[in-house]
Amino acid sequence: MKDNNGTGNLKCAFSLNPLISEIAIWNDSEILYVRPEFAVLDQATRVAEICKQLLLKDVARVDFQSPPIWTPVDRIERDCGGSKIVACSRYELANPISAEDGRKFKKVIAGQFRRRLKFIVKKCVLAFEAYNLGLTEINGVDDVGMLRWRLTADGAHASGSKATY
Repeated sequence: MKDNNGTGNLKCAFSLNPLISEIAIWNDSEILYVRPEFAVLDQATRVAEICKQLLLKDVARVDFQSPPIWTPVDRIERDCGGSKIVACSRYELANPISAEDGRKFKKVIAGQFRRRLKFIVKKCVLAFEAYNLGLTEINGVDDVGMLRWRLTADGAHASGSKATY
């Protein structure tokens, strides 16, 4: 298949809703911590493979628009009170993953999900819920692309914290 320039390098773009992005990047970070050899796959490839598995685990769905966007399933969206709190992240797949690398990475994702998926989804949903309740605010993005959170004055008061703002 050729791109618009006729070079044969077709890039596939996709976007991630902020909540799905947090879940995918958190899982990706933990996978790379334990299995750094997968860092040779670019982040877009790893995130796309994780999202496919989130679909199978009934955490995410894909809305086929241009570009396609991965969003949380309705029950998770309801649980957090809404996940469209920042702009969607966008990725481009430039190089396909080989069948062998794909099988290996899917196996690692399956192990990660068995150990940590429920915990990660729960923590991310709670973070978005706290934001939607006005208890936290976004304080930037960390080095792997996840949102950084901090308590608001209301959040500090609700938690009994002595923090001042």
